[in-house]
Amino acid sequence: MGVDYNVYIGPYALCQNEKVNKEDEMHTCPKKSCSGHKKHPPHGAKFCTQCGAEFNKVPIVYKADRIESWELMEELQSQVCVLTEGFKGLPKHCDVWIGNGGVGKHFDPKYDTWGMELESVGEESIQEFEEECAGALARLREEYGEENVEIKWGTFGWMS
Repeated sequence: MGVDYNVYIGPYALCQNEKVNKEDEMHTCPKKSCSGHKKHPPHGAKFCTQCGAEFNKVPIVYKADRIESWELMEELQSQVCVLTEGFKGLPKHCDVWIGNGGVGKHFDPKYDTWGMELESVGEESIQEFEEECAGALARLREEYGEENVEIKWGTFGWMS
C-alpha cells in the first residue's frame, strides 16, 4: 500500500459553496432531558442505557454544503472532477473543479520533468478550459450560481 502525490497545474473553476442547515432523522433516545438524546446508540441496542427509553427516530438539523459536489461530479465526470475543500490559500467553503483531459497538466514529480512559460500559458489554457468544458462549466454556474463560479489558473498538490 502506498501514497500517491498528485500535482495539477492549469485552469480551474473556484466555486463558493455556502453551508446551510439541512434536516434529517437520527436513531437515538427520544427524551430531550436524557444525556443519550441526539447521540448514536451502541450497534444493535434497542433501549437507552441512560434512561431506559426505547430508541426512536428524532429530527435533527445539521450544517452541510448547499451543493453536494460528489453527486454533481457523477454527472460531470467526463469533463471535470472536484477536489475537496481545504487547500491552503483558498477561501473556506469552496470547491475546486479541474478539467479531466487535455487542459492543464497532471504530472508525477518523481518521474515527469517539464517547464513552461507561465505568463502566456495561463491565459491560453483558461480559454481552452472554458471551450472544452463549456457544458460542465454552464452546469456549475447553474448549480452554484453565476456569481459564485470563478475561472482561475493555478497549482494544486494533494495525496491520495
